[in-house]
Order: sequence, then C-alpha cells, then structure tokens
Amino acid sequence: MTRRFLALASLLLLTFVFSGCSLFRKDAAPDPLSHIVFEPGTTHRYALVLDQKDNRVIFGKANPIETLQEFETSWRVREVAENGNAVIDVAVEAYKLSRQMPDGSVVTFDSYTDTIPESGLVAGFAAISGGRVSLTVSPRREIIGIEGAESLLASMLEALGGDTVANQPISDTIKEYYSAPTFTALLATVLPPAPPKGIAGDWVGRRVVASSYSVVSEEAYNTAETENGEPVIEALGALVSDFSVKKGSTREEKVNYELLGQTEGRFVLDPESGWLKSATFTGSGDGQLVFIGDFDSTNFPAMPTQINVSITAERLDATPQ
Repeated sequence: MTRRFLALASLLLLTFVFSGCSLFRKDAAPDPLSHIVFEPGTTHRYALVLDQKDNRVIFGKANPIETLQEFETSWRVREVAENGNAVIDVAVEAYKLSRQMPDGSVVTFDSYTDTIPESGLVAGFAAISGGRVSLTVSPRREIIGIEGAESLLASMLEALGGDTVANQPISDTIKEYYSAPTFTALLATVLPPAPPKGIAGDWVGRRVVASSYSVVSEEAYNTAETENGEPVIEALGALVSDFSVKKGSTREEKVNYELLGQTEGRFVLDPESGWLKSATFTGSGDGQLVFIGDFDSTNFPAMPTQINVSITAERLDATPQ
C-alpha cells in the first residue's frame, strides 16, 4: 500500500512538473486582472480625454458649460522596489482644450499649434502641457502616492496670473480640475481597480471621479473577456457627492450640493502585462446647488444642477528600455 501510494504521488508530481504547473514555476505569468508587470525603463504612452458637461439653472435660465480636455501622456517606469511597487514618471506631452461658455462662446487651445497666452483662463489650463508628476503604484494597480501635483497646480495658477481675488472664479475652476485628488483620479483611469486578494468573483469599491465636482463612484465590478480573449473589468455604480474630496477652492466654503446619478466603466487589459489597453467611463448626476453661510436665499436661490462626465483612455504604444 505504501509503495503504491508513493508511486502515485511521484506520478502526480512529475505530471505537474512536466505540464508546467504554476505551483512549480517561478516565472509563471501573473494574472493580468489582479497584477500589472513593471519593467524598469519601459515607457507606455496614453491618450486621455476628459469631457465634462454641466448645467446650472439660475433664475430659471440654463447656464450650460462644456469643458473638453485631451492629453497625450507618457508613463515611464523609473524603478521597481523589492516589494514590487514601481515609481512611474508621468508627463503631459501634449494638451488640447475646448471650453464652451453659457453665452455660446468657445475658447480653445492646442499645444501643437498655439502659443500659451501671457495670462488668463487659457494660459492657466494650457500650463498643464509639459507638466510632470511621479506616481508610486503597487503591482495591484493601486496609486499609493503622487509627487509633483501641488507644484504643477501652482505653476498653472501662476500662468493664470496668480491666485488673486480678481482671478478667483478661474483659479477656483483650475483647482477643481487639478487638485491632487482630481488629477490622481484622472490618471487612475489607466490603472483600473484589481480584485481584492482572495476574491474570485464580483467585488465592490469606491473611486473619486475626475471632474470639477466633489463626487465619487460607488461601484460593483465584474470580469469578462473580449472576443480576442483580452481580460476586461466592467463597472456599474452610483455617482454621489462626497465633500471629503477637497479641491482647495473658495467655492467649497460658499456652496453645497447633493448630486446623485449613475456611472459605468469598461477597462480592457493587456493579457501579457496587465497594463491598460483602453478604457471608457461615463457618469451622470443631478441635484441642487445651494449657497451656504450668510447668503440671502432670495438673491441666491438654489440652483438645479446637472453633470455629465465622459473619460476615455487608449494606449498609443509601449517602448522597451
């Protein structure tokens, strides 16, 4: 009985070894759904698009604003620590802006063809072109830290003409889009959430939505595949206000709002490396914006407010060291 048991055990062991079972392979590829492969010196380039449409009804009159921003970014893996965390240098190599105001006027900027003005709204936004930050990212695509976001925001406010009382409406808008939590949320589109350890099925999570509002998406995730066998993370969620997401604008002291809505996302991953290939995210919500503090409700009535956010990301290429 003992010999037959040992023979069977030996046969099973040999079967595992020669079939290449991951239990006995140190070089087994990680699951791209839950892990990303970092190779020092490798650069990934992504195109990101953030399109926000919001409408506030003031004294019965609609005031729609659409802000469309397009980014060409590079993500260079600078180094990988022993614990697997990577430092990634992200640069905004090119930038486009189109902002349509309530009166129908449109301001635009294209870093490929236009010169940055000396000051003003366009100058403030356009200063993102050439901006750089460094991310610390875990193998599970978690952004652990960001460096350079505050100095980047400061350079944008300086290009605007300073964070002065006269510039406050525009400086508040720039802060709302480029505070560290919001800019980190935009970059996180390239790093979709991985399943928690030990979870084989669906899971839930909460993410900051990249927009000028303090909103988050409370999401449920599941996994799928494309027809080509590429792993996909799908998300459905609720868009809700969350004022713990601080923007640093003066408007945070003057207004309050309750926005409720829905979100949907789809993230296609590289089956070899776990890096993002493409992503789409949409979110919409509506509610009321109300002034707080010593404001007369007659002169400053509650404003019905709607928001629609669309974010896309697409990998342009990946270049080894």
